[in-house]
Parts: sequence; structure tokens; C-alpha cells
Amino acid sequence: MFQRLVNFTSGEIFIDSNIFIYSNSHSHPLKEKTKNFLFKLMKMEINGIINGIVLDEIYHKILIMEISEKYNIAPLDVPSYIKNKSEVLQEVNTPRKTIEDIMAFNNLKIANIAPETLQIALSFSSKLLFSDAIHAATCKEYKITNIATNDKDFENLDLFKIWKP
Repeated sequence: MFQRLVNFTSGEIFIDSNIFIYSNSHSHPLKEKTKNFLFKLMKMEINGIINGIVLDEIYHKILIMEISEKYNIAPLDVPSYIKNKSEVLQEVNTPRKTIEDIMAFNNLKIANIAPETLQIALSFSSKLLFSDAIHAATCKEYKITNIATNDKDFENLDLFKIWKP
């Protein structure tokens, strides 16, 4: 079972990439809910934690969305488009700006992914995709009991309280 993200008012929480991605979208139905949650982080009402995988997922997804919109390319075709025309990477700013904004949060910890974290992630890999298993392992290693996500796959584990937008 999960809780509503709007009701998370204090404490520490792991923030999945989809929360940042929705808040950065032009028209996602969860944009306002996720922006309001991140505003609590910005006002230092809550403490967040992420890892480098979250940053990679955010950058990649926003890059795909921006190039897809800018060049009218199907999202699935964007990676091959970039490989054939890498100069387009110089023309996009949103992914880089988003990561810079995230890194500017004073109360957002970026957790290291140590070999021990990867060992824990391997134990979760039969229930989650590996990137999500790394997120779960980060939570376990840093003793985080809350996760902000819209990914129902985390319900496969009994590790934490899930907070959805």
C-alpha cells in the first residue's frame, strides 16, 4: 500500500527520478503535485536523498524529450539520431540545467553507490530492474524508510513506505 506524496511533511525520503521528470515536463498530469513536493524540499521542510543513477535517469529522459520535441523525432529514435548527429547535444540545455538545479538543493544528499550497495542491489534484482534495485539498496544502506515514486515496482519489496504523487 502507498501514501499520497502531498501528505509527506517531514523527514528523509529517497526521491525517484520520475518525480523530477514529471515536475519538469510541459504537460504531465502529475506536474503540479510533484512540483509542490519538490518545493517542500527547496524550502528545506523535508530532506531528500538520491544517487547517481537517479541523476542519469533524469538527464537521459529529459534529453530524449527535448530532442524529440525540438526535431519532431519519435522518442525511440532519438538515441540513434544523437549517435549520427552528436552536435545536437550542444543545442539542448534543459537536461544540464535540470541537473544543476537539483544539485543546488542544500538538503538533497547524493548517495554514493559503493560495492556493498551493488551487492545489496543484486539481492533485489529478482524483483526489480537493476536501476530500481540500486535505488532500493541505497535506501537500505542509508536506512531510508520512505521513497517518493510513481513506480509501482517498488511495491514488490517490503522495505519502505511508498509515497506517490
